Amino acid sequence: MRQLVSVVALFAACASVLAACGGNGGTGDTVGAEDLLDAAYLGPDTDRSASDYEQWASQSLAMAVGQAAADPTIIRYGLITFDSAVSPADAVAAGAPVLSRGEGDNVRVAAIVPPGSVPIVVPEPSAGWDRTRIWETYLGFRGADQIRSLVILADVASFQVLAATAPTSAVWTVEVAEGRTTFGALGIRSAV
Repeated sequence: MRQLVSVVALFAACASVLAACGGNGGTGDTVGAEDLLDAAYLGPDTDRSASDYEQWASQSLAMAVGQAAADPTIIRYGLITFDSAVSPADAVAAGAPVLSRGEGDNVRVAAIVPPGSVPIVVPEPSAGWDRTRIWETYLGFRGADQIRSLVILADVASFQVLAATAPTSAVWTVEVAEGRTTFGALGIRSAV
């Protein structure tokens, strides 16, 4: 009986600490249940045609542009999908207008997506490692050698730049996630 009372007391103490910290460990910057319920998906639905997806992607960018008018510094996740699977070097070239701006920019590649596969989380370049080398290495871990999409975190203006390059680059669509979606609550559908 003493052990049961001790366990109950320990449980009550833990619950009190969590409640005092706001239920999120005291950081104030964690994902709440309401955020997980509003999880977003990026990428083509299996029940949509390619042209329907293109239209949806451009609508998502237009909505983001409208929302960014109030605060252009807001950054969001987006999915940059190529016309077809490309090499890491070609993916870097297609993203160059926004990926090569240098230190302090608001663009980060969160993941690369091989054709028909799940995203591969990748680090940003560092000394001696450029994006092409990093992406080749991480694709090699999965036995892949091509990229179908990039998941990037960027300001809306960067998504606009990439969308504007689509007619002359390998970029097929630029889809922007809604609201303040976090990477962990973001579902990615790969274009095959």
